[in-house]
Amino acid sequence: MTGPRTGPAGYAPWLVGLVGLTLARLVVAGFVPLAPDEAYYRLWALAPAAGYLDHPPMVALWMRLGLWLGGDTAFGLRLMGPISAFAGSCLLVQAGACWQPGSARAGRGVGLRAAIMLNSTLALGLGTLIMTPDTPLVFFMTLLVWSLSRLCAGGAGWWWLVAGAAVGLGFASK
Repeated sequence: MTGPRTGPAGYAPWLVGLVGLTLARLVVAGFVPLAPDEAYYRLWALAPAAGYLDHPPMVALWMRLGLWLGGDTAFGLRLMGPISAFAGSCLLVQAGACWQPGSARAGRGVGLRAAIMLNSTLALGLGTLIMTPDTPLVFFMTLLVWSLSRLCAGGAGWWWLVAGAAVGLGFASK
Protein backbone atom coordinates (compact mmCIF):
# COMPACT_ATOMS: atom_id res chain seq x y z
CA MET A 1 0.00 0.00 0.00
CA THR A 2 1.43 3.35 -0.94
CA GLY A 3 0.89 6.60 0.92
CA PRO A 4 -0.12 9.97 -0.47
CA ARG A 5 2.17 11.58 -2.97
CA THR A 6 4.28 13.98 -0.97
CA GLY A 7 6.71 15.16 -3.61
CA PRO A 8 6.37 17.83 -6.27
CA ALA A 9 4.38 15.42 -8.47
CA GLY A 10 1.45 15.73 -6.04
CA TYR A 11 1.19 19.38 -6.98
CA ALA A 12 1.43 18.83 -10.75
CA PRO A 13 -2.26 19.27 -11.73
CA TRP A 14 -2.62 22.40 -9.63
CA LEU A 15 0.66 23.80 -10.89
CA VAL A 16 -0.32 23.21 -14.51
CA GLY A 17 -3.61 25.04 -13.86
CA LEU A 18 -1.80 27.92 -12.17
CA VAL A 19 0.69 28.23 -15.04
CA GLY A 20 -2.22 28.29 -17.51
CA LEU A 21 -4.05 30.94 -15.47
CA THR A 22 -0.87 33.03 -15.26
CA LEU A 23 -0.30 32.81 -19.02
CA ALA A 24 -3.92 33.84 -19.66
CA ARG A 25 -3.48 36.80 -17.30
CA LEU A 26 -0.31 37.82 -19.11
CA VAL A 27 -2.03 37.72 -22.50
CA VAL A 28 -5.02 39.75 -21.30
CA ALA A 29 -2.75 42.23 -19.48
CA GLY A 30 -1.01 42.97 -22.77
CA PHE A 31 -4.22 43.80 -24.63
CA VAL A 32 -6.26 45.80 -22.12
CA PRO A 33 -5.68 49.56 -22.54
CA LEU A 34 -4.09 51.41 -19.63
CA ALA A 35 -6.42 52.84 -17.01
CA PRO A 36 -5.87 56.50 -16.06
CA ASP A 37 -4.36 55.52 -12.71
CA GLU A 38 -1.96 53.15 -14.42
CA ALA A 39 -0.78 55.90 -16.75
CA TYR A 40 -0.20 58.07 -13.68
CA TYR A 41 1.78 55.27 -11.98
CA ARG A 42 3.78 54.82 -15.19
CA LEU A 43 5.08 58.37 -14.78
CA TRP A 44 6.19 57.44 -11.29
CA ALA A 45 7.91 54.32 -12.63
CA LEU A 46 9.88 56.45 -15.07
CA ALA A 47 11.17 58.63 -12.21
CA PRO A 48 11.38 56.44 -9.08
CA ALA A 49 11.29 58.23 -5.74
CA ALA A 50 10.99 57.32 -2.06
CA GLY A 51 7.30 58.26 -2.11
CA TYR A 52 4.66 60.22 -3.96
CA LEU A 53 1.93 62.67 -3.04
CA ASP A 54 -0.76 60.08 -2.48
CA HIS A 55 0.97 56.66 -2.42
CA PRO A 56 4.08 54.90 -1.19
CA PRO A 57 6.66 53.90 -3.81
CA MET A 58 6.09 50.15 -4.28
CA VAL A 59 3.63 50.32 -7.19
CA ALA A 60 6.14 52.47 -9.08
CA LEU A 61 8.98 50.06 -8.27
CA TRP A 62 6.81 47.10 -9.30
CA MET A 63 6.05 48.79 -12.63
CA ARG A 64 9.67 49.80 -13.09
CA LEU A 65 10.74 46.17 -12.75
CA GLY A 66 8.05 45.19 -15.26
CA LEU A 67 9.24 47.90 -17.67
CA TRP A 68 12.78 46.60 -17.34
CA LEU A 69 11.69 43.02 -18.04
CA GLY A 70 8.89 43.56 -20.57
CA GLY A 71 9.49 46.93 -22.17
CA ASP A 72 7.52 50.18 -22.10
CA THR A 73 4.20 48.62 -23.05
CA ALA A 74 0.97 47.75 -21.27
CA PHE A 75 2.36 44.22 -20.98
CA GLY A 76 5.57 45.46 -19.35
CA LEU A 77 3.74 47.74 -16.95
CA ARG A 78 1.52 44.89 -15.77
CA LEU A 79 4.03 42.04 -15.97
CA MET A 80 4.69 41.88 -12.24
CA GLY A 81 0.98 41.45 -11.43
CA PRO A 82 0.57 37.92 -12.84
CA ILE A 83 4.08 36.94 -11.79
CA SER A 84 3.52 38.03 -8.19
CA ALA A 85 0.13 36.27 -8.13
CA PHE A 86 1.84 33.07 -9.28
CA ALA A 87 4.58 33.38 -6.66
CA GLY A 88 2.14 34.29 -3.89
CA SER A 89 -0.07 31.31 -4.73
CA CYS A 90 2.93 28.98 -4.49
CA LEU A 91 3.86 30.50 -1.12
CA LEU A 92 0.35 29.89 0.22
CA VAL A 93 0.46 26.25 -0.79
CA GLN A 94 3.75 25.85 1.07
CA ALA A 95 2.35 27.71 4.08
CA GLY A 96 -0.57 25.27 4.24
CA ALA A 97 1.85 22.36 4.27
CA CYS A 98 3.55 23.92 7.32
CA TRP A 99 0.26 23.98 9.23
CA GLN A 100 -0.36 20.26 8.72
CA PRO A 101 3.15 18.77 9.12
CA GLY A 102 1.96 15.27 10.07
CA SER A 103 -0.05 14.74 6.92
CA ALA A 104 1.31 15.81 3.56
CA ARG A 105 -2.08 15.31 1.91
CA ALA A 106 -3.93 17.42 4.50
CA GLY A 107 -1.29 20.15 4.36
CA ARG A 108 -1.39 20.23 0.59
CA GLY A 109 -5.19 20.44 0.71
CA VAL A 110 -5.13 23.39 3.13
CA GLY A 111 -2.59 25.27 1.03
CA LEU A 112 -4.30 24.50 -2.26
CA ARG A 113 -7.67 25.70 -0.94
CA ALA A 114 -6.07 28.91 0.32
CA ALA A 115 -4.37 29.52 -3.04
CA ILE A 116 -7.58 28.82 -4.97
CA MET A 117 -9.52 31.21 -2.73
CA LEU A 118 -6.85 33.88 -3.17
CA ASN A 119 -7.00 33.52 -6.95
CA SER A 120 -10.80 33.76 -6.79
CA THR A 121 -10.79 37.18 -5.13
CA LEU A 122 -11.51 40.37 -7.00
CA ALA A 123 -8.33 41.97 -5.62
CA LEU A 124 -6.17 39.35 -7.30
CA GLY A 125 -8.36 38.87 -10.35
CA LEU A 126 -8.26 42.54 -11.30
CA GLY A 127 -4.94 43.25 -9.59
CA THR A 128 -3.18 40.99 -12.05
CA LEU A 129 -4.73 42.73 -15.05
CA ILE A 130 -4.69 46.36 -13.90
CA MET A 131 -1.72 47.48 -11.82
CA THR A 132 -2.77 49.03 -8.53
CA PRO A 133 -0.97 49.53 -5.19
CA ASP A 134 -2.88 46.47 -3.95
CA THR A 135 -0.98 44.17 -6.32
CA PRO A 136 2.37 44.26 -4.49
CA LEU A 137 0.54 44.49 -1.14
CA VAL A 138 -1.21 41.15 -1.70
CA PHE A 139 2.10 39.52 -2.62
CA PHE A 140 3.91 40.82 0.45
CA MET A 141 1.07 39.74 2.73
CA THR A 142 1.25 36.21 1.31
CA LEU A 143 5.01 36.35 1.91
CA LEU A 144 4.23 37.33 5.51
CA VAL A 145 1.83 34.39 5.97
CA TRP A 146 4.43 32.03 4.48
CA SER A 147 7.25 33.25 6.72
CA LEU A 148 5.08 33.16 9.86
CA SER A 149 3.96 29.63 9.03
CA ARG A 150 7.63 28.65 8.79
CA LEU A 151 8.22 30.18 12.21
CA CYS A 152 5.23 28.43 13.76
CA ALA A 153 6.43 25.12 12.32
CA GLY A 154 9.64 25.47 14.32
CA GLY A 155 11.74 27.33 11.77
CA ALA A 156 14.92 29.21 12.60
CA GLY A 157 14.79 32.65 14.15
CA TRP A 158 15.94 34.35 10.96
CA TRP A 159 12.42 33.82 9.55
CA TRP A 160 11.53 36.85 11.69
CA LEU A 161 13.67 38.89 9.29
CA VAL A 162 11.63 37.64 6.34
CA ALA A 163 8.40 38.43 8.19
CA GLY A 164 9.64 41.91 9.07
CA ALA A 165 10.74 42.60 5.50
CA ALA A 166 7.34 41.45 4.22
CA VAL A 167 5.54 43.81 6.61
CA GLY A 168 7.83 46.71 5.74
CA LEU A 169 7.45 46.15 2.00
CA GLY A 170 3.69 45.80 2.49
CA PHE A 171 3.66 49.22 4.17
CA ALA A 172 5.63 50.58 1.22
CA SER A 173 2.85 49.26 -1.01
CA LYS A 174 -0.27 50.86 0.42
